[in-house]
Amino acid sequence: MTLKLQRLRARKPRVLVVGGGPVGLATAFMLEKLYDVPTRVVERQRSPTSHPQAHFINLRTMEVLYATMPEFHDRLLAQAAPSVLEWGKLGKLHVLISIPRDTVAEATVNGDSLRKSLAALSPTQFLHFPQNRFETLLDEFLAENDVLVERGVELKDLKLPIDGSVAPEVTLHHLDTNTLEEASYDYVVGADGAHSLVFQLCGIDMAGTRNLQ
Repeated sequence: MTLKLQRLRARKPRVLVVGGGPVGLATAFMLEKLYDVPTRVVERQRSPTSHPQAHFINLRTMEVLYATMPEFHDRLLAQAAPSVLEWGKLGKLHVLISIPRDTVAEATVNGDSLRKSLAALSPTQFLHFPQNRFETLLDEFLAENDVLVERGVELKDLKLPIDGSVAPEVTLHHLDTNTLEEASYDYVVGADGAHSLVFQLCGIDMAGTRNLQ
């Protein structure tokens, strides 16, 4: 165990986040930095994904980042694909944006109408930003802010208390050393994807329609 890891884990983590993707990383940062909750993140993969996956960050997600992680939000804007305003050069485009009370504001990319409409609705904008770059950037941002992500560590088992009198117990597998670790946490966050092992071990079924895109 490195000195930095020892220092970061000096406070016993209350929350274990399983999964080092966008959801797990953002959750860990907010718990640690906004709510001062000692949090540990484990991720089976040894490095962030290098393959493009999703690429669209919707407006509400950007608003959450703007409010909770403003520095990271600004980095995304600086490195994102050209704004939707630039698409007007390719032809006419209409954008529909949902706002409270089921009101819909429509604007075109011609002139400044879209920019003014968006500015009135939100302090930020939606982005086209590849998920692999998003994860890498977020991983670097957490490291800068001393939120450690332990890679090469996977969840093997999770035991839930029957009556809530004791904390959930987990078994973790350290891939590099092929060793098992047992620990308990107040909460376990399943951020390990659509085929979440946390969900399976908790008996939680995936609800909703698959293959929406």
